[in-house]
Amino acid sequence: MTRFVTCDSRDRIPNDRKQFPKLIIEVLSPSSTASRDRGEKFAEYRQIETLQEYVLIEQSSIQVDVFRRNAENRWELFPFGQGEVVEFASLGFQATIKQFYEDVLLDIV
Repeated sequence: MTRFVTCDSRDRIPNDRKQFPKLIIEVLSPSSTASRDRGEKFAEYRQIETLQEYVLIEQSSIQVDVFRRNAENRWELFPFGQGEVVEFASLGFQATIKQFYEDVLLDIV
């Protein structure tokens, strides 16, 4: 499942695809699509000039990976795990990782 957050007025035109996202969030499927999201899709998304953060949320474990574009136009990984506060700097948003997994049943051994 992919979610786009855009603050660009050019995306106010109703259509199915946002063209100028600031943040893209992927909830990873436990299937083989996770590797595609981390590789092929991320390579494609990195070409979007307006994109500042790409977020991958694991379904089968408590893990949120935030890839953030830095001032040198390079992508840095900010991994978040149990007990941490997740930050989406592009939106000035913070939430505990517990809030991301509220009402989610995980089969953690």
